[in-house]
Amino acid sequence: MIVKRIVILLLLTLCIFFTYANLTPSPASIDFGSHVQGSTSAPQSIQLTNNGSSSITITDVSISGIHPGDFSHSFSGTVSLGAGASSSFDVTFSPVIWGHRVANLVITHTGPNSPLLISLSGDATEDCSPWNILPQALDKRLESVMEIVDGKMYVFASYIDDGGPNLAINGLSEMYNSQTGNWHRIATMPNPVSHAGSTVVGDDIWIVGGFENWPRINTTDVQIYHTKTNTWSMGPSLPAPRNTACVEHIANKIYVFGGFRFDPNDFSNEEDIPETLVLDLDEPGNGWQSLANFPVPRNHMGSAVVAGKIYALGGQQNHNVGGNDTDLVHEYDPLTDTWTQKASIPFAFSHNEPATFAYGGQIIMAGGRTFGYAGLDRVMAYDPFSDTWTQICDLPIAVAGAEAGIINGELYLAHGLSAASGNLLDSAFNKSFTHTAAARMSFYPDVLNVGLVKGNNESGEVTLFTLGGDASYSIDPSSIPSWMTIDKNFSGKAKQSGIDVEYTIYSGSLGAGHYTANLKATAPGFPDAEVSIDLQVNTGSLPVELLHFEANLQQARSLLAWQTSQESNSAHFVIERRHEDEALFSPIGLVEAAGNSNSVQTYSFTEDISRLPKGEIYYRLKMVDLDGSFEYSQVVSVNFQPSLAQLRAFPNPNQGQFSLDIYVPGHQQAELRVLDSQGRKVQQRQLQLEKGMNREEVSLDHLPAGIYVVQLITRQGQSLVERVQLR
Repeated sequence: MIVKRIVILLLLTLCIFFTYANLTPSPASIDFGSHVQGSTSAPQSIQLTNNGSSSITITDVSISGIHPGDFSHSFSGTVSLGAGASSSFDVTFSPVIWGHRVANLVITHTGPNSPLLISLSGDATEDCSPWNILPQALDKRLESVMEIVDGKMYVFASYIDDGGPNLAINGLSEMYNSQTGNWHRIATMPNPVSHAGSTVVGDDIWIVGGFENWPRINTTDVQIYHTKTNTWSMGPSLPAPRNTACVEHIANKIYVFGGFRFDPNDFSNEEDIPETLVLDLDEPGNGWQSLANFPVPRNHMGSAVVAGKIYALGGQQNHNVGGNDTDLVHEYDPLTDTWTQKASIPFAFSHNEPATFAYGGQIIMAGGRTFGYAGLDRVMAYDPFSDTWTQICDLPIAVAGAEAGIINGELYLAHGLSAASGNLLDSAFNKSFTHTAAARMSFYPDVLNVGLVKGNNESGEVTLFTLGGDASYSIDPSSIPSWMTIDKNFSGKAKQSGIDVEYTIYSGSLGAGHYTANLKATAPGFPDAEVSIDLQVNTGSLPVELLHFEANLQQARSLLAWQTSQESNSAHFVIERRHEDEALFSPIGLVEAAGNSNSVQTYSFTEDISRLPKGEIYYRLKMVDLDGSFEYSQVVSVNFQPSLAQLRAFPNPNQGQFSLDIYVPGHQQAELRVLDSQGRKVQQRQLQLEKGMNREEVSLDHLPAGIYVVQLITRQGQSLVERVQLR
């Protein structure tokens, strides 16, 4: 009987070992190359082969990732593949906007390596129609302030060539009307300056700081131009002088960062300013408040707002003596008050502030200079969502310190310093600038976690922003739960700069428990925007008084630390995490709480994130009481930008068939080796890896069970090792 059972077990084991189904794609990734925005590529064929010994059913094919709308496929229905059988379908690339476009083809099937991911990529270029010459401007200008309001370009605060021995700062201002095609003189600035920063608030243009005429004196002035009345007024002065600052408007707050100041008696005594400032227009009497310091202070940089975040691009360090152009890019998140470094510009440059603007979810930079007054003749685009740069077209002239912007699908360029002649310009140009990206409207943040003691209320705000134009929105009344009210901006106009929707959550009528809702905003021509609300109502006092909660990045580890000032019947803390590509938080760990305490308690948790994709990683604490009630902490985050390759094998252990997820920071060749327990090489091949995540299939089913070492050697000489167990 024992022998019979052993034979049966052996037969079952052999059946399991030799009966498998694995789906293999060919090719494993597709790069469509370069195509003009709005065009469609030739179809590329994907062949899926069942290289196993049992059947597989392909149940679904979808496209996910950063730019799913730029790719399409011809697969439909379901397909069953017997052992050794294949099936093919086509994938096409139809870029809706310029830039490097990436996505994943996701193939769901009944085999063990489901879902199967195939990387898709392509580059989209602007259809560079010819430039038109427009009427000459009224003045020859350099380093202006320019903003667009209601289809008009308003230009102020410049160096002006008035024929004198020095460039003038005389406050003359002008406006170009795109409807009539003419330039017009407008009201002169009350305090003429150059090297100022600017932003638009409603119909008004705020001009911040700068320096006055020779012998150049720093100023703290904030001057406001009213486009409807062609008049000026003064705003709240800066706490200290600042020149060439970046100024951006999000919801009803104005942010100022970067720039420099100098000693008017000694121009070489200068300082790039690290302090970031904010002015809340709902409470202007509070004045300018300080925020997190700008990590690499510099001046003459471009800036723009996309999706509720501020981007600082390029710029120079030092100004009057030895100015050094940079290729740096930083992102500021007002929600967390943090700065994060992003992908560098392909070259160092500066002096393009009035020619940097957001458009359709990307940031456009026209002209500028690099290491001296060598004007650039290119238009660059930065995609904050994929953190990539693309050159999209050329300018009609090489120019630094010009103004540029888009009005009704036309790109305009005016003024600046000519690289060819070294003279200030009064030239103006425009060209068609097509853009077919779908309109988008979103909340930031898109998740609210609220914990309340029964009877308490909480008020706050979420920012509603758009990509691709203004949206006349309203909050869907049916999406507002009975325990919530919208207190401000129930309806209105959402812009790229955002609008704050204020709310209050009430717990008085609710019993202890967990409540959820999805608040929805709708607007004609835009997909709905939603914010997910998660409310926990507790009876009695909350189990934990949280002093602070922070997250820091150390190499490829997230270090979480928090302190409590008081705990009453606290049970434990559940650490939850959400990657920027994920919709929901998931639990990743648990830390026991003190239970009862009136003194400061310190806690920590470390997560290895080396296997996670790059991007923003969010954390929160679920603070649980002994009776099961809980509340959530605020959300903190780290920005993970791995610079080295990563390797992961799965499933592990396995029966000889497994997949490798390989992350590399750039396109490169690598060598894959498999070694047995004696160090003997049992498999070797060369890989062509695309930037980002790659997937390779490995078959070792002809080898005996045991421990094997998978080694990946990159072109930089980095060696990655993963141990795999074959059963």
